[in-house]
Amino acid sequence: MGEKSAKKVRGHGDLTPGETVADACYGLGKGVLAAADQVRAPGIRRYSKQAELATDAPAGSMAAAINRPGILAVTDQRLLFLPVKTAITKPKAVAAAWPLAQVLGAAYDSPMLSIAFADGSVGALHLPTAEKPDDFVAHVNRLVGPPPPPAAG
Repeated sequence: MGEKSAKKVRGHGDLTPGETVADACYGLGKGVLAAADQVRAPGIRRYSKQAELATDAPAGSMAAAINRPGILAVTDQRLLFLPVKTAITKPKAVAAAWPLAQVLGAAYDSPMLSIAFADGSVGALHLPTAEKPDDFVAHVNRLVGPPPPPAAG
């Protein structure tokens, strides 16, 4: 767990009463992954419904909010993105929140953490290893359920 990042999110005013932060990590925003990016992130490919769907309207996709440095936090209810200017800055507000039912899964292909959403979009952050991305991926995937089977082909 990126404990320093999780500590910044715990007790944040945008959490709902009783909402518990399971894990959080700080990273530099990559934005919505295009099909070419997904080739370099093989762990996320199994979550993509269709590469074309992920790139047709990236500005309007669920992943579009992950477009700058910030903290990605997973709670027992939601996935949250809280923009910050630097790794030591405290987040002021939640820029985006997705119910866990809208999150298909997560994968980490160093140095990129990828999150797949129900609309077919994939968002990504470049993470330092000190944020323990493998732990974050495990938390997300445990909370959203098992990954789909690998795509045929």
